[in-house]
Amino acid sequence: VNDLLSVKKEIVCGDNLVTILYAKLGSPQEAVNHIVDSIRRTIIEFDGTAKRLRIRYSTDPDVLTDLESFIDGCRYYCTANLTWSLSTTRYGVHQESDLDNIRIVLGETID
Repeated sequence: VNDLLSVKKEIVCGDNLVTILYAKLGSPQEAVNHIVDSIRRTIIEFDGTAKRLRIRYSTDPDVLTDLESFIDGCRYYCTANLTWSLSTTRYGVHQESDLDNIRIVLGETID
């Protein structure tokens, strides 16, 4: 997610995942689509793993409590990082209200 949101700031460096995939795939939109698909797959994998761990440790309340705290912490971390990234001026990202889309316009670099 960070590489998607920081692409405008890091594009000149050339070591951002978006720029690397753009060079490989030939299209900035294809690069973004590839990253978004990877994020979706990772979320599905995380949710599946969390479910399996809950089942595996369902008979041990102490472990299950700690496990739930860890799973929640992972989710909170990801959500907090995204919220901060969207609200900071660091990356020059502006969130649009239309269908919760995020648009990153390249063209002006930011310091």
